Amino acid sequence: MQSRDNELRLIYSFFDLTILNFSILFVGGFRADVLWHGHTINTYLLIGNLSLILTIFLFSERNVYLRDKFIDRFIRLTKRILIFTSVLIILDFLLLSRNFSRSFLLEFTLLFYVTQILFYRILYSILFYRRKKGLHTKWVFIVGVNDITRLFRKVIENSPLLGYHFAGFVDEDVNVAESVGTPNQLEELIEKYKVHIIIAYISFSS
Repeated sequence: MQSRDNELRLIYSFFDLTILNFSILFVGGFRADVLWHGHTINTYLLIGNLSLILTIFLFSERNVYLRDKFIDRFIRLTKRILIFTSVLIILDFLLLSRNFSRSFLLEFTLLFYVTQILFYRILYSILFYRRKKGLHTKWVFIVGVNDITRLFRKVIENSPLLGYHFAGFVDEDVNVAESVGTPNQLEELIEKYKVHIIIAYISFSS
């Protein structure tokens, strides 16, 4: 599981670096003072990539499976771009001479931020559609049928971006229409429905 998480972090980092380099080259294409000086654009690429790598270490990705809402992702991207900008400014003062354009740093940073938001907006839309169709989801059993567990079911079914798909209830009462079996049958039910997660609600009230 941990190796899978690390693999996804590397993939996200690759996309972020790709978007950053695209932003630097795209903005540089409209700047004669950058476009016609190879050493200048290479220096900006070096400073930009170094700043992003340091930012990734300082503000690593937590929700690698993108099960949060897009507004949460937007807030995380905003926080991270602020860290990126701070690191970029520090490296600028430490490593770049006055001949380099500070406005260019701000221009490609803004494009990088906007492009990241658009990229993740598209990615979330694709994931929402695929998970609503039952693809790339984890199947879930809920043990017990009552008002609370029905609420769990409603949350799962109304939030496809969470990446979970309701497989059915498991309950002692075989007469419950929503139940697919009893707890004693869990092993065979898990195998039959290929369930990944079991949610059990335990009430301590008398």
